[in-house]
Amino acid sequence: LPSEPSGPAVVVNLPEFRLWAMEPGPGGPEAALDMPVVIGRVDDDRNHTPLLAHQIVNVVFSPYWEVPKRIAERDLLKRFRADPGFAGRLGYVLDGPDGRRPVDAAGLARWRAGALRLRQLPGPSNALGRVMFLFPNEDDVYLHDTSDRALLGRAMRAFSSGCIRVGDAASLAAWALRGTPGWDAARLVAAMRRGEPLWVAPRAPPEVFTVYATATVGPDGALRLLDDPYGEDPRLERALRTASDRLSDAHQERGRPVSMWTKSSSG
Repeated sequence: LPSEPSGPAVVVNLPEFRLWAMEPGPGGPEAALDMPVVIGRVDDDRNHTPLLAHQIVNVVFSPYWEVPKRIAERDLLKRFRADPGFAGRLGYVLDGPDGRRPVDAAGLARWRAGALRLRQLPGPSNALGRVMFLFPNEDDVYLHDTSDRALLGRAMRAFSSGCIRVGDAASLAAWALRGTPGWDAARLVAAMRRGEPLWVAPRAPPEVFTVYATATVGPDGALRLLDDPYGEDPRLERALRTASDRLSDAHQERGRPVSMWTKSSSG
């Protein structure tokens, strides 16, 4: 991580369930936006939102949701079986070389064989909401709007499968595209309602940093200690202890005394 972002940046502190859109200011970075987020679930390491440093290369309005097979098998197939009308009501379809078909038993068999894609059409029920923010990464996570806004009001907001759901996607899209020609408020609203995907590259792509800090300092200067949803603090403590031991050994090899800052945990 840089000591300070060189330009506009989105910073998400995972244990705080919070996002800031940061702008360079005379005294350092300043928050232009501040909003709650939903991060990856704690029950399985595969659902944890990873630590990343990338750039937003596209804002996608009215996106499709390309449903990952793991999520479909875990959350959706049982609903499709229990309620034959569920897929149609929420806009799920199967797409392939021979066109689009509804979600049914025969189609799901072809989907399992890899011949079809399970997608959710753009619209008010889409799990990605009205807009998503893409920053290519090997974990295939991204920022996006959400159709399930009730979760944003909870204190502990770890409910996703790894991606980050943002509390005010419209404001974040407007901020990311400021300075991009032709993107005023009216066009942004129209793009979110168009019903077909529209990809837009920001003129000044913001950086994205996901960080994990369970000790932070608030605007009032007071220390705040947060919960450790992913259980990372013990690993950090072990790493710091190891670094301290190595520093202690290096001091002793050079004939220097062991100070209160460099002595090992064993004494």
